Parts: sequence; structure tokens; C-alpha cells
Amino acid sequence: HMAQEVGHSQQTALDHVLDGDEDLRATEREIARAETEGDNDALAHAYAKLEAIDGYSASSRAQQLLHGLGFGIDDYQRPVKAFSGGWRIRLNLAQALMCPSDLLLLDEPTNHLDFDALLWLEENLQEFARPFVVVSHDRKFLDRSVSTVVEVAPYYESGLFWSEGNYQRFVEERKLHFERQASTISKLRNKHRNESEWVSRGPKARGTKANYRLKSFDLLEEELSRLKALIPAEAARTQFETTERRTKDLLEFDNVSFAYGDKKILHNQSFLLKNGACLGILGSNGQGKSTVLKLCMDELKPTAGKIKAAPGISIAYFDQVREQLNDAHTLKEELGDGSDHVIYQGASHHIVSWAKRFGFQPEDFDKRVANLSGGERARILLSRLVRISADVLILDEPTNDLDIAMLELLEAMIQDFPGAVILVSHDRYMLEKLCSKFLGFSKVGELNAFASYEQWEKERFVVVAKSSTQSPKKGLTSTAKLSQSERKELQKMERVIEKAETQLAELHAKAALPEVYSKPEEAVRVGSEIEALTTTISQLYERWELLESKRS
Repeated sequence: HMAQEVGHSQQTALDHVLDGDEDLRATEREIARAETEGDNDALAHAYAKLEAIDGYSASSRAQQLLHGLGFGIDDYQRPVKAFSGGWRIRLNLAQALMCPSDLLLLDEPTNHLDFDALLWLEENLQEFARPFVVVSHDRKFLDRSVSTVVEVAPYYESGLFWSEGNYQRFVEERKLHFERQASTISKLRNKHRNESEWVSRGPKARGTKANYRLKSFDLLEEELSRLKALIPAEAARTQFETTERRTKDLLEFDNVSFAYGDKKILHNQSFLLKNGACLGILGSNGQGKSTVLKLCMDELKPTAGKIKAAPGISIAYFDQVREQLNDAHTLKEELGDGSDHVIYQGASHHIVSWAKRFGFQPEDFDKRVANLSGGERARILLSRLVRISADVLILDEPTNDLDIAMLELLEAMIQDFPGAVILVSHDRYMLEKLCSKFLGFSKVGELNAFASYEQWEKERFVVVAKSSTQSPKKGLTSTAKLSQSERKELQKMERVIEKAETQLAELHAKAALPEVYSKPEEAVRVGSEIEALTTTISQLYERWELLESKRS
């Protein structure tokens, strides 16, 4: 299963992932013990076991998992404690995928993944040979990765609703379920109305028929109450405040460039944000999405070009790291600014009813913000954001840690907002549903306009695919920074690796021969050759990536 937390370990990232294969680690301990004790029979047996569980390729497989989830070669030997919380969760995901179990359990695996890692994980699971169970609020991920959806909720009689198919199929099946339930309730209400009229006339339950009818009426009331209790409560209608500005053009980038030192983020970028538009900003972590937002909010100045904002423009900002919250405050203090009432759209709302709109209960009021979950902190921010009159909403990863009910509420709020919205999110379902235009960073860092998320993903996938054919790692296209000898080395590298991998396959085949594994000394010798060659191949791949990285 996938752990949600990992300690401040000195263990390297690669070793942490390899720990996912318990059979591998147990076999390695057997080998070490046999070598220490000089027990050749036990050593031969352990090496045969290592061969049987494909242990010689374990390091290579672990590195592939790390690479797919966005780690570079330099990260493999870094201690776990050197990574941020989000990257440690990625390490846990890689460790879970490394485990050769009969059933894989994944708890919110897409949290903290950027688009590239998301796409890699989806492709990996689509080809996954073993069954897996995943808990996720990522609707696009569920659409692409699962064959059955189960919702756990109190408004189902059994507490569960099963649907065969992907998430979209589940949405359709759930809609039909509630439509059938509503139809049943409507029929029972009509019958109850008719029977109520008869009961109100005060019939005497003397005859068998009248007595049966009265008992049936009682059962009807019970059934109607039971079904009504299963109707999901509708969220109170909540909207973002607006200034009702009539100006059409709100924000314009005119040939804007920006760089952090030598690192270029934007180059001659132009776009116009109009009232009513929803602009999605797409890109991997660290490419500059948050920089674009800070330029929009005038927190950064362009190194070239101009940013023109409508006079007196009001911008409301949702902060992905929740820095706008005071950790020392209680939940109640953050929701109501210390008051028992909240002013929203010109009316006073009691703090209890206001809290319930965002999924909070009065018993939560005394909790410190510092002790709240990511989802709870996000809901507090939303409760504050809707009270700010704005022309433009800038939402930086607003969906992190929100459940599907709250995601759907947020989507409705954004759709109802008459001003402009700039949305940075890894929630592809929300992006596709809400955004009318997109600006997306390419694999090499260029920011271009796209008509849809799908168009950006396809272009990005083509670039990634080209890179993969050039190198098993990340490849670029020019050899300008390579020396003459390095260019020659790079040209030969693929053939060298291919030859080494052929030799490794031959050694594996040799190790499986009875005349080898039955002789301890021979088994140890071949095992040592396999281990040495595996290390060599790993080093060759590292050298290949180093040469590729020098291309510009």
C-alpha cells in the first residue's frame, strides 16, 4: 500500500523505493549472512532466489519509477529528509509501485504530482498487470485508470454505490439512481396524500380491511421518511462577490518578458484577459505558472514589455500554500474574523450556518488552524475569498485536498462569477469544464496559447515521446555544448549499452543453468559478474543522460 507520510530519513531515495520489494530485501540479507558465515550452499541458494525474483534488475526498475515520477539522477542518492513533503509522497508512491504484491492500494496518489508525472502514472496503471484499489478525488485520473467506481456516502442504503466503468459512467449511473429514487418518492407522496385524507376522516379499525389499511399507512410513512433521509443535502448557494464592473478589457500583457537571472520564464508574451473569460495556465512544477500569476497581481515587474490593468481593478487571490491563514487562530476566528456573524452579499449570516456551507461543524470551531488538514485550510480560504468583491479571481491550485462535493461547489461558483478567472490547477476535469482558453508551457519552457487542455497535452506528449526515443532519460536536441570527443562518445553510447544489456541477458541465462546454480563457487562467480555488469549499465545510462543534458 501507499503510505501518506514518510519520516526524516537519512536513507537515500533509491533505497527507500527498493524497500518496497520485501522479497528483494530479505534475499539481500540472506546473501550477506551467507557471505559472512562462509556458507557456500546457502549463498548459492540465495543467488538462485535473487535470480528467480528478478533481483538483478531491481535497481534499474526502481530508477525507472523515480524517473517517471519526476526525479533526476542526482536525486537518487539524496537522503529522503532532503525532499519536501510533496516529493516524499512521490517516493512513497514509487515504493508502492515497486512492491510485487497481489493487490496494490493507492491513497490519493495524484496529490502533489505535476502533469508529466500524472500522465506517466496513468499510462503505468493502464498497463499494470495486477489489480489495484485507489482512493482519489482526481476525476480525470479515475476516468482514465479504473474499471469500477465505488462511492462511500451516507445517502446510499448500504453506504456504498457501485458502478462498472470509469468515472464518467459512474456519474451517469449515479444520476439515474437518484432519478429513480426521486420517482419512487414522488409516487409514495401521492399515495401518502390519498391515504392521509382517508385517515383524517377518522375511520374505525374494526374490520380486517380497515385495520390492514391503517397499518399499511404507518408502514408507508416509515418508508417515505427512510427514503427522504437518503436524499443528499444540497449545498447552500454560494457565489463569489463581484464589483459588477462593465469594463471589457481587464488585464493585458504586451510583449512581456521575465527572467530570474539567466533563467527565462516569459519571452515577448502577449494576451488579453476580458470580462467573463476563464484562462487556464498549464505547465509542470517550476516552469513559471506562479510567476505569471505574480506578474498579473503586480507582485513582480516584467523585465521587458508592459502589463496594462484596468483602472481600479480588484483582484481576489487563492494561495496554494495557504499563507494567507493565521496558524495561531482557531477555525472560528478565521471563518468569522472573531465575530459570531459574517457579512455576505449585504446580509448577516450566523457563523454556524456560514461554517456549514463549507463543510464545517460547530464542534470544529476551537481547532487551531495549524492543526487542520489541507482540505480544511482550502475551505477556509474559499469561505473568505467569496466575501471579497473582485473583477478578477486568481486561483492557484484551489482544488488540492478538496473532496468531490466541494470541487463541484467550487466549479459552480466559478461558473456563476461574471468577472474574469485565471486558474492554475492540476485538476484536468475542472480545467476542461471551466476554461475558455489556455496558456501552456511547452516541455522546453515556451508559453503558447491553446484552444483546449487536450491540445496542450497532445503537443506535450509528442515532445516527451521524441525525447524518449533519443534517450532513456530527458533528452534535448542540439549538441552545441558537446566537445568533439563527447559527440563521438554520444553517437556510440546506444550501441555500447545495447551490447552490455545483451551480455547481461546471457549471464542471467547462464545463472539459471543447473550446472551453474548447483555449484556454489560457480554460482557466486556468475552472480558477481551480473552485479558488476548491472552497475556498469546503470553508470552508462547516467553518462548518457549527462551528455544529453549538455545539449542546448
